[in-house]
Amino acid sequence: MVAVTSPHAAAHESNIRATLSGLLAIYEIDQPLANIKPVRSIAIFDDALTAGTHYRAIQIKLSARFPGVPTFGMFGARRVAPPPRDGWIKQIQDLLGGVDD
Repeated sequence: MVAVTSPHAAAHESNIRATLSGLLAIYEIDQPLANIKPVRSIAIFDDALTAGTHYRAIQIKLSARFPGVPTFGMFGARRVAPPPRDGWIKQIQDLLGGVDD
C-alpha cells in the first residue's frame, strides 16, 4: 500500500541513515489499492527496527490517508550472535541442566 518513488540504499548497506523527512519525500500511498475496501486497522511489517525511522515515516503517511485508524507495527529481526564463552555455557548448564536432562 506504500510505494517507494525513488530508490535509496538499505540501512544495513550504508553508513548514512535515512531521515524522517527524506523518507516522507519518497513514500507514497498507492491510492487505487487504498480505495479497495474500508480500512479498520493497519499493520506495518518491517524486517528490523533500529531507530524506527522507516516505520514512523510509513505510519505518518498511512495515518494521514486513514485518519483515526489504529496502526501497529510488527518487526522481525535476526542477528548472528558471537559464540559464547565456555564459562557462560557452564553457567547456563548449571542453571538449566544439560541438554539431555
